[in-house]
Amino acid sequence: MNTFIPKSKLCAITKSGIDLGKVTSIEIDAATGRITSFHVASSHVIPRLLESELIISWHQVIEWDKDKIMVADTVVPAEAKNIAVAPSPTKKAGAHFKETY
Repeated sequence: MNTFIPKSKLCAITKSGIDLGKVTSIEIDAATGRITSFHVASSHVIPRLLESELIISWHQVIEWDKDKIMVADTVVPAEAKNIAVAPSPTKKAGAHFKETY
C-alpha cells in the first residue's frame, strides 16, 4: 500500500449530513493503482468517540467532489451517531448538522 496526504482540505460527511472530519491521508493499492481507503481525523462534532481516526473504505464512498467525500451513514458508529444527531437547543449550536423538515 502507498499512502499520500491530500493537499486540499478534503472533508468527509455522511449522507445525512454529519461532519466526520478532515481526510488526513488516502491509501492506494500499489499493484492496481486504486484507492482502497481514506483516513479521517474525527471532527469536533463527534469528539472522543473515535479512538484515533476513522478509516473509510473506498466501497463506502457514495460521492466525491473537490471539497468532500460523502459516505454511507453506516460508516459512523451507532453511539457516535446518536450523539451527533441529537437535537440542539439553539440553531447556532447545531450549525454543523443538516436540518431536515
